[in-house]
This record gives sequence, structure tokens and C-alpha cells, in this order.
Amino acid sequence: MQDNIAVINLWTEYRYKGYVYLKKSERKRLYKNLESIAKDFEAFKTTHRADDEQTRKKIADISIAQPEITRVVLLATIMEYLSPRRGVYQYRASSSFGRLLRDPATETLIGDCNQIVTLYIYLYSRYFAVSDLKLRLLP
Repeated sequence: MQDNIAVINLWTEYRYKGYVYLKKSERKRLYKNLESIAKDFEAFKTTHRADDEQTRKKIADISIAQPEITRVVLLATIMEYLSPRRGVYQYRASSSFGRLLRDPATETLIGDCNQIVTLYIYLYSRYFAVSDLKLRLLP
């Protein structure tokens, strides 16, 4: 997952879910869009960094945990970047990952909760180890 969860997800949607539209040429196009999303997030991150103190306060209000702040700030920044109120992302149930991997400069990213979690993990993995998130896969 650390190397590129999005590539794994696209390939498994093609191979095991039978999404025939995800031929090699379409997957290449979506990988380019994924890079566009990463660049757009990087630009957003440089101008919209979440406030450390405010983030600490929010965590203290809901948990006794005191996670490493730079990782939490990154997650808060990803959350703000993908917030539906910004207009970059739109939730749609039962959506394919291919609908999420759009060029954010020209199209709205559309996905369901599974796809958006995958995108969160992908963006997070560009900065820190995915194992930090302590994710569990449930049957």
C-alpha cells in the first residue's frame, strides 16, 4: 500500500470487478490525473496549512490521545482539500475509483466513501508511512 495504493486499487477494479473501461490506456490517463491531484493538493497545502494549535484543541476535545502533530495537520489539510464545500470533491454512492481520478483543474472528483479513503491514504503516503494510520481491514 505504501508504494501506491491508487494503482493497486485501479488494477484490482479492472481485474477482479470486471470494469472493462479500465483498459491500459484508460488506466494511464487516470494515473496522470492522479499526479494532477497530487500537484493540486501540494499547491493547496502550501497556502492552506491547518493551524497546529487549533488542530491540537480539536483532538483534545474528542480524545485523550496526543498524536504526532505534523501527521494530524497533514490529515486535517487533506480533509480541507477534499471537503465537498470547496467544490473539488462530490460524494456519490456506489461510484467507481475511475470517477474520482479526474483532473481537479477541469473536473469535479466524484467518489464514495471507499474511494475517498483510498485517496486520503494515497495523499498521506506521499509524506508519511501508511502504517502510521494503523488501519485495519475488516471482512
